[in-house]
Amino acid sequence: MGTDFSDYISALTEFAGELRDAADLAAVTRLGESMAQRLPDEGKTRELFDRIKALGTDLARLRCTADTGSRRKRLASLSPAERAELERVERILDGNLFTYHFQPIVDARTGEIYSYEALMRAKDSPGITPFLILKYAELTGRLDDIEKSTFINILRFIDENLERFGGRPVFINSIPDVRLSDEDTKTVNELLLKNSKNTVVEMTEESEIPEEELDRIKEKYRRLGIRIAIDDYGTGYSNVKNLLRYTPNFVKIDRSLLAQVHNDPQKRHFVREIIGFCHENGMLALAEGVETSEELRSVILFGIDLIQGYYTARPSAEIVDRIPREIRQEIKRYYHEREDGFEKHIYLADRNDRIFLERLMKSGYDCIRITPESGDEVHIHGESSLDTEIHIEVADGFSGRMVLDNTHLSNIYGRPCIDIEPGCDPEIECTGHIRLDRTGICVPEGAAVRFTGGNHASSLDIFLDAAEHYGIGNDLDSRHGRIEFDLDTTVEIKTESQSGVLIGSGLGGEIVINKGRYILTANGADGVCIGSFGGDVKYNFSNCDLQLKCSGARSVCLGSQSGSMELFLHNASTKCVATGDYAVAIGCLGQKQAKIHIDCTNTNISAQASNLAALGSFGGESDIFIERSVFRLKVNGFDAYAFGGRNGGRAHVDYCDAEVSAESDHESLTVCEDFEVTGGSCNMVFNGEKLSGT
Repeated sequence: MGTDFSDYISALTEFAGELRDAADLAAVTRLGESMAQRLPDEGKTRELFDRIKALGTDLARLRCTADTGSRRKRLASLSPAERAELERVERILDGNLFTYHFQPIVDARTGEIYSYEALMRAKDSPGITPFLILKYAELTGRLDDIEKSTFINILRFIDENLERFGGRPVFINSIPDVRLSDEDTKTVNELLLKNSKNTVVEMTEESEIPEEELDRIKEKYRRLGIRIAIDDYGTGYSNVKNLLRYTPNFVKIDRSLLAQVHNDPQKRHFVREIIGFCHENGMLALAEGVETSEELRSVILFGIDLIQGYYTARPSAEIVDRIPREIRQEIKRYYHEREDGFEKHIYLADRNDRIFLERLMKSGYDCIRITPESGDEVHIHGESSLDTEIHIEVADGFSGRMVLDNTHLSNIYGRPCIDIEPGCDPEIECTGHIRLDRTGICVPEGAAVRFTGGNHASSLDIFLDAAEHYGIGNDLDSRHGRIEFDLDTTVEIKTESQSGVLIGSGLGGEIVINKGRYILTANGADGVCIGSFGGDVKYNFSNCDLQLKCSGARSVCLGSQSGSMELFLHNASTKCVATGDYAVAIGCLGQKQAKIHIDCTNTNISAQASNLAALGSFGGESDIFIERSVFRLKVNGFDAYAFGGRNGGRAHVDYCDAEVSAESDHESLTVCEDFEVTGGSCNMVFNGEKLSGT
């Protein structure tokens, strides 16, 4: 029989030699069945199957016994100091005496925290490192205890501290070739399923994992909705084939490839290749172990997505929500360098500095950075007719005054002339004529800025020409911080580009106007003069002169395109010209409510569009109250409303001097169920006919 079955015995011996323990006997049985099916004689098949099964069992036991014998030999060879370490590790394993530190993983574009890695520590056991714990756990066959404790401890901690993580995921280290008991597997899977959006499982490449076992692991995490990261890529068995085997969501490039990468052409080439391969295959590339500014700059310029290392943030028992502002600034600077193709030359403002733009321009600077160390007040002087091509960055924590005196600033397309970080609360005093070209002033959520100064002869002029733009506020995907105007000057903002907001942002934020004159012109496909695209807005404006002109497919002079709007306008002069396909002068275009209270204000509105609401919500309910004011309202359109919109609402005109002229295909200038005019003088003409009682 040995001769007849020698090929099968040889194949089985090779296969069983790869077994780790007797738990894999099922795989041997399946192989035996497959081999047996190849023999025609039923009696011989049964006999062969029994022989193969017995041989497989013996081989698995021998392997397990050999491993145990090897461990015994290694245990016997331990020194007294190592035996003491082993005893301490066993106490930690027996008592689940683990704690965890969390190291931030940072977005390479913004410097904001993207996620965290949970790193194992021994509780109240100085000198016992994670390396020692893994060493002695492997020696005593207890890696499964580490795997169980790691998953259950961290997942329960995540579940109890979701707010502290701010919705960011946590990377959990796993030993892929360790199997847990059925009961522990059930517990871990339940916790993984509950926290699937907040968990990434991190595995080190193991070329020895059989394809069938790897497929089982990947399918398990796919069913649970868990993302996978490959750790230490670039060491050991690392190759493209292994990446394709694991098909991870994240690839963590090992520190060994990144150390001094800026001085090593071969490393640079290899790291670029890894990042390129990741991007081509829908994976995020993470630089692990970044420890210097030079390494940070290099990996960002290579196109890395995420960064982890001592330079950006060390592991901490506390869950930090931000890395240091100077590191965030550095990351943003390198990212802009990568995007723009050139390196910035930055002038760091000294304490209470007085800066002359022409001198900086001659010295080759293109950026001024103002930090908390710059003191309480920084003066920047220039000539409004001289474009220095210099822009300003205001770092997190600065809350002093920035005086702009006849300055002319500009930046490349898509980058703000004045970039204010979250956490800033500066006052910007405008003196003389200030001009910003191509881009405006970024006031992100978490920042606050107050504009002061000037006189009737001075101005702040912003000219925008990016396809998507904002004058003062933030981009169309974001909210903006608090913007307050307390100016004795004219603010003029113009654009003729595709879409954007002149004062405000895509998702809205706080705007306060206490005084000043504002001439805003938005000529493009999709525009808002003051307000937002998708966010709800609530404004209180007074003692100001607003001259707003907006034209395009969708136009809003003051309000929100698809959000709600609440406005109190007091003691002001307002002129709005709205034209386009869909237009609103003061209110909102979407289906949300508009609440408008105008008091002691001279208002002049001219609106012409196919679909429009002069005052109120075009698609939602309107609540309008105008008192003690002078207003002139001229409306012309197919689906056009003077007060309110399609869903009516309430409109009261109280003791006003009003002139209203409306032309529309409707039967009335408003469909507000509650429409009332009391006191004052009100002349209303609809489709050429004067309305009675006005």
